[in-house]
Amino acid sequence: MVATGQVSGKLLLFDITEPLSPQMTGSISVGAQPWHPVFSPDGKKVYFANKQDHTVSVIDMESRSVEAVIEGEGLAQPHGAALSLDGKFLYITSNNLDGTYNPNQATETQDLPGTVTVINTETHTIVKVIEVGKYASGIGTNAR
Repeated sequence: MVATGQVSGKLLLFDITEPLSPQMTGSISVGAQPWHPVFSPDGKKVYFANKQDHTVSVIDMESRSVEAVIEGEGLAQPHGAALSLDGKFLYITSNNLDGTYNPNQATETQDLPGTVTVINTETHTIVKVIEVGKYASGIGTNAR
């Protein structure tokens, strides 16, 4: 099991062999304000947004290390994370309250849209940015 520490900037690792007595087994330093981790279908990777850094972390669970940090267009105070059924695409919602994503260079940034950024999990590249309503935050799937 993993949990993100918004204030600590760490991914916390737990052994839940005894479900009523989880034991923390380690931590990994990641970006500022990590949120909502999701495991790949095979359990080998964990993905999550780093809200304050405007990035997404990819963690290799076998080596317990940061495999990649993804940044780019559409990641504007990223928050929620969900994976496609096959694990090939990661969807990240972004609040965008600070105007980091401003495709039309608007002077008024208070009404800019939130986003859902689509990331290819093999290449760690952003393949699409979908503009959605203001303050996009949580996201979920019924993929399994």
